[in-house]
Amino acid sequence: MTIQICRIETHAYGGQGIAYVEGKALFLPNAVPGQLVEYRIVKRRKNSLEGKLLNVLEPSPHETETPPYQSFGGAPYARVPLETQQQWKREQIFGLFLSCAKLHLEQYYKGILSMQNPWEYRNKMEYSFGKSELIVHNLCDNTEENDPIFDNVENSEAPSCSKPTQKHTKPQKYTTIVDNSFCLGFKKRGRWDIVENLESPTGLFQNAFEERLPEIRRFLESTGLPTFNPVTRQGYFRTLTVRYSFLERQYLIELSTTGEHSYDVSLFANYLQKLFPQQIAGVLHTIKDSEQNIRQTGTSSLVWGRDSITEGIAGLTFQVQIQSFAQPNPAMADRLYRLVADLVQKYDTSAALIGDYYCGTGTIAQVLASQLQHRQIFGVELVPEAVEDAQCNAAINGLHNVRFHCADVRKFLYHHPEYQGQVGTVVVDPPRSGMAKKALLRLLEQGPACLVYISCNAATMARDTATVLESGFRMREFWLVDQFPHTAHMECVAVFTREKEK
Repeated sequence: MTIQICRIETHAYGGQGIAYVEGKALFLPNAVPGQLVEYRIVKRRKNSLEGKLLNVLEPSPHETETPPYQSFGGAPYARVPLETQQQWKREQIFGLFLSCAKLHLEQYYKGILSMQNPWEYRNKMEYSFGKSELIVHNLCDNTEENDPIFDNVENSEAPSCSKPTQKHTKPQKYTTIVDNSFCLGFKKRGRWDIVENLESPTGLFQNAFEERLPEIRRFLESTGLPTFNPVTRQGYFRTLTVRYSFLERQYLIELSTTGEHSYDVSLFANYLQKLFPQQIAGVLHTIKDSEQNIRQTGTSSLVWGRDSITEGIAGLTFQVQIQSFAQPNPAMADRLYRLVADLVQKYDTSAALIGDYYCGTGTIAQVLASQLQHRQIFGVELVPEAVEDAQCNAAINGLHNVRFHCADVRKFLYHHPEYQGQVGTVVVDPPRSGMAKKALLRLLEQGPACLVYISCNAATMARDTATVLESGFRMREFWLVDQFPHTAHMECVAVFTREKEK
């Protein structure tokens, strides 16, 4: 595995930088045009290469901002002016729709909804526990080449990215030694087994919390218990997940561990209450011992306080648990949902039903029910806990014109033929993988006059748009909502209406 150096020349969708190596395009996630970077090739294709970004040696000329925050892989554009970030992402999205759906978005594009202050906007952050690393250079040359702890490092001038990579005759050896330090922060760029401490705020979450994270790390380190090692599958502390309510100005905190050791987590809860007086809504402890790092495999218990916080969106209140799906940027979610309601009212003036598919905890359906009280709304969601949250929040908000079904979208459409021809507008906000083609076609066969499609993955949305257009619909408007400043992501909203038969 050879570590090489190149200059990033342009950008591609998903926050990927493009360089040209070995006569092919090299795609590097989280790289910014103009940066000089260290990378490793991880996959070779016929016409392209995929790499892993290891280190940024020189910043990009585009990185003219100097925010007082610690850089990390989750916010690759943090030092790029917001207007430039948005321009890049808009160009990438327009290119996707042109290639996948043969659609020129310029004629439908209405603009971008943006934040005035694009910092401290997230309502959830997950921090990892782990070990740091030490790198020792210039080891002896008689080490076995196939030893997995060694890599080759290019020991010459950086190769030109517009030409095939130059051959180097004197590689250096280095080894990575995992330190025994106790770290709390984020995975090191290009690594899944190493964690870098967060010593100062990221700028995406609450500064007031992240400024105290080093203190939290030292408190937990003082327990003498080890961090979880994903290689050996041993250790105790795994993750620290924090939700913040902008409405209540309180934190809901989950400490995730293995069951390998015994620790009284109430001591940690007491410490947090002293560190953030009157700001801790609740503390939970989740034990996860499976190899898959997914929340559903854990067993959670409430250590102190309550297991949910309350957030306000579009004049409604929503109870949110630590596991609940919720838009990470409440301020922009408010504007997104109001936009959806406006589009529905603009393009569907009938009294027919409105369906919200992949409704999650039902936020969109409830905003529609609140804004369009003369219409009946229904939501469909596969996850039972999300449906329970939706029903609970609808009751809290006093909404009587909305109901929710727990079902797979495609199966629901087949099992409820009574909705055939009764739905005027369909709103879909599918997962990043988009909609299964059969489910999308079945949905369109129900006869809605209007379709509002919301997605944070323009690639799958562009693919699905081709199916919608082939089914007799035409796009009327396209919007961008910058819910994720400084990251590679952008929310897309499109409205389609059915073409009248000639």
